[in-house]
Amino acid sequence: MVFCVSADILTSMLQYWNSDGSAPNQVLSLKVVCNMFSQPQGFKLCMDHRSKIITAALALKDSKNKNVQISLSTVLLNFSVGLFGSLDLAGKNQVMTAVAECLKTKPDPEAAFRLFISCGTLMHKDASVQKTGISLGLENMLTDYLRMSEPAKIAACAKLLQELLR
Repeated sequence: MVFCVSADILTSMLQYWNSDGSAPNQVLSLKVVCNMFSQPQGFKLCMDHRSKIITAALALKDSKNKNVQISLSTVLLNFSVGLFGSLDLAGKNQVMTAVAECLKTKPDPEAAFRLFISCGTLMHKDASVQKTGISLGLENMLTDYLRMSEPAKIAACAKLLQELLR
Protein backbone atom coordinates (compact mmCIF):
# COMPACT_ATOMS: atom_id res chain seq x y z
CA MET A 1 0.00 0.00 0.00
CA VAL A 2 2.87 2.37 0.70
CA PHE A 3 3.86 1.80 -2.90
CA CYS A 4 0.81 3.77 -4.15
CA VAL A 5 0.89 6.67 -1.72
CA SER A 6 3.41 8.94 -3.42
CA ALA A 7 3.35 10.51 -6.86
CA ASP A 8 6.98 9.39 -7.11
CA ILE A 9 5.77 5.99 -8.32
CA LEU A 10 4.02 7.67 -11.24
CA THR A 11 7.13 9.61 -12.13
CA SER A 12 9.10 6.37 -12.05
CA MET A 13 6.62 4.56 -14.30
CA LEU A 14 6.00 7.39 -16.75
CA GLN A 15 9.69 7.67 -17.58
CA TYR A 16 9.30 4.51 -19.69
CA TRP A 17 6.31 5.82 -21.65
CA ASN A 18 8.07 7.18 -24.70
CA SER A 19 8.37 5.85 -28.21
CA ASP A 20 12.11 5.21 -27.78
CA GLY A 21 11.69 2.95 -24.74
CA SER A 22 11.86 -0.81 -24.78
CA ALA A 23 8.54 -2.61 -25.12
CA PRO A 24 9.08 -4.83 -22.03
CA ASN A 25 9.70 -1.75 -19.85
CA GLN A 26 6.68 -0.02 -21.37
CA VAL A 27 4.42 -3.02 -20.75
CA LEU A 28 5.64 -3.53 -17.20
CA SER A 29 5.25 0.12 -16.26
CA LEU A 30 1.79 0.31 -17.87
CA LYS A 31 0.75 -2.79 -15.92
CA VAL A 32 2.03 -1.30 -12.67
CA VAL A 33 -0.19 1.73 -13.23
CA CYS A 34 -3.11 -0.54 -14.19
CA ASN A 35 -2.69 -2.45 -10.95
CA MET A 36 -2.59 0.74 -8.92
CA PHE A 37 -6.30 1.15 -9.66
CA SER A 38 -7.04 -1.92 -7.51
CA GLN A 39 -5.95 -0.23 -4.26
CA PRO A 40 -7.78 2.79 -2.83
CA GLN A 41 -4.60 4.88 -2.51
CA GLY A 42 -3.44 3.94 -5.99
CA PHE A 43 -6.87 4.62 -7.47
CA LYS A 44 -6.93 8.09 -5.90
CA LEU A 45 -3.39 8.81 -7.05
CA CYS A 46 -4.21 7.81 -10.63
CA MET A 47 -7.45 9.76 -10.69
CA ASP A 48 -5.74 12.84 -9.22
CA HIS A 49 -3.06 12.66 -11.93
CA ARG A 50 -5.35 11.58 -14.77
CA SER A 51 -4.26 14.25 -17.24
CA LYS A 52 -0.57 13.60 -16.70
CA ILE A 53 -1.03 9.83 -17.05
CA ILE A 54 -3.21 10.01 -20.15
CA THR A 55 -0.94 12.51 -21.87
CA ALA A 56 2.08 10.31 -21.19
CA ALA A 57 0.25 7.14 -22.23
CA LEU A 58 -0.72 8.61 -25.59
CA ALA A 59 2.97 8.77 -26.47
CA LEU A 60 2.68 4.98 -26.87
CA LYS A 61 -0.44 4.93 -29.06
CA ASP A 62 1.55 4.26 -32.24
CA SER A 63 3.39 1.26 -30.81
CA LYS A 64 3.29 -1.80 -33.04
CA ASN A 65 3.76 -4.08 -30.02
CA LYS A 66 0.42 -5.71 -29.23
CA ASN A 67 1.27 -6.06 -25.52
CA VAL A 68 1.94 -2.33 -25.27
CA GLN A 69 -1.36 -1.65 -27.08
CA ILE A 70 -3.28 -3.96 -24.74
CA SER A 71 -1.67 -2.48 -21.63
CA LEU A 72 -2.32 1.08 -22.83
CA SER A 73 -5.96 0.27 -23.57
CA THR A 74 -6.28 -1.26 -20.09
CA VAL A 75 -5.07 1.98 -18.48
CA LEU A 76 -7.78 3.87 -20.39
CA LEU A 77 -10.36 1.23 -19.48
CA ASN A 78 -9.46 1.64 -15.81
CA PHE A 79 -10.03 5.38 -16.07
CA SER A 80 -13.39 4.73 -17.74
CA VAL A 81 -14.45 2.43 -14.92
CA GLY A 82 -13.19 4.97 -12.39
CA LEU A 83 -15.30 7.69 -14.00
CA PHE A 84 -18.40 5.51 -14.40
CA GLY A 85 -21.36 7.12 -12.72
CA SER A 86 -19.48 10.33 -11.96
CA LEU A 87 -20.50 13.79 -13.06
CA ASP A 88 -16.96 14.55 -14.28
CA LEU A 89 -17.83 15.34 -17.90
CA ALA A 90 -14.39 16.83 -18.56
CA GLY A 91 -12.72 13.63 -17.36
CA LYS A 92 -15.03 11.43 -19.42
CA ASN A 93 -14.42 13.52 -22.52
CA GLN A 94 -10.67 13.42 -21.94
CA VAL A 95 -10.68 9.64 -21.75
CA MET A 96 -13.05 9.35 -24.74
CA THR A 97 -10.72 11.55 -26.79
CA ALA A 98 -7.72 9.42 -25.78
CA VAL A 99 -9.63 6.25 -26.72
CA ALA A 100 -10.42 7.75 -30.14
CA GLU A 101 -6.75 8.63 -30.64
CA CYS A 102 -5.80 5.02 -29.92
CA LEU A 103 -8.49 3.61 -32.20
CA LYS A 104 -7.22 5.73 -35.09
CA THR A 105 -4.04 3.65 -35.07
CA LYS A 106 -6.00 0.42 -35.76
CA PRO A 107 -4.71 -1.46 -32.70
CA ASP A 108 -4.60 -5.19 -32.08
CA PRO A 109 -8.12 -6.67 -31.77
CA GLU A 110 -7.78 -7.32 -28.01
CA ALA A 111 -6.64 -3.74 -27.44
CA ALA A 112 -9.52 -2.49 -29.60
CA PHE A 113 -11.95 -4.61 -27.58
CA ARG A 114 -10.78 -2.96 -24.35
CA LEU A 115 -11.08 0.45 -25.99
CA PHE A 116 -14.63 -0.44 -27.10
CA ILE A 117 -15.53 -1.45 -23.53
CA SER A 118 -14.04 1.84 -22.37
CA CYS A 119 -16.25 3.77 -24.82
CA GLY A 120 -19.35 1.86 -23.81
CA THR A 121 -18.63 2.41 -20.14
CA LEU A 122 -18.21 6.14 -20.66
CA MET A 123 -21.29 6.52 -22.89
CA HIS A 124 -23.63 4.35 -20.83
CA LYS A 125 -26.64 6.52 -19.98
CA ASP A 126 -24.66 9.70 -20.70
CA ALA A 127 -25.95 11.59 -23.74
CA SER A 128 -23.19 14.22 -23.45
CA VAL A 129 -20.45 11.64 -23.78
CA GLN A 130 -22.34 9.94 -26.62
CA LYS A 131 -22.30 13.28 -28.46
CA THR A 132 -18.57 13.48 -27.85
CA GLY A 133 -18.14 10.00 -29.35
CA ILE A 134 -20.15 11.04 -32.39
CA SER A 135 -18.16 14.24 -32.83
CA LEU A 136 -14.90 12.28 -32.63
CA GLY A 137 -16.05 10.05 -35.50
CA LEU A 138 -15.94 6.86 -33.46
CA GLU A 139 -18.54 5.18 -35.66
CA ASN A 140 -16.21 5.34 -38.66
CA MET A 141 -13.43 3.74 -36.59
CA LEU A 142 -15.59 0.66 -35.99
CA THR A 143 -15.92 -0.37 -39.65
CA ASP A 144 -13.01 -2.82 -39.86
CA TYR A 145 -13.88 -4.39 -36.52
CA LEU A 146 -17.53 -4.93 -37.48
CA ARG A 147 -16.33 -7.35 -40.18
CA MET A 148 -14.16 -9.48 -37.89
CA SER A 149 -15.37 -13.02 -37.40
CA GLU A 150 -12.75 -14.04 -34.83
CA PRO A 151 -12.83 -13.37 -32.01
CA ALA A 152 -16.59 -12.86 -32.21
CA LYS A 153 -16.59 -10.54 -29.19
CA ILE A 154 -14.91 -7.81 -31.27
CA ALA A 155 -17.65 -7.50 -33.90
CA ALA A 156 -20.39 -7.92 -31.28
CA CYS A 157 -18.99 -5.13 -29.13
CA ALA A 158 -18.39 -2.89 -32.15
CA LYS A 159 -22.03 -3.39 -33.17
CA LEU A 160 -23.27 -2.39 -29.69
CA LEU A 161 -21.09 0.72 -29.83
CA GLN A 162 -22.39 1.54 -33.28
CA GLU A 163 -25.93 1.44 -31.88
CA LEU A 164 -24.96 3.74 -29.00
CA LEU A 165 -23.50 6.22 -31.46
CA ARG A 166 -26.70 6.54 -33.50
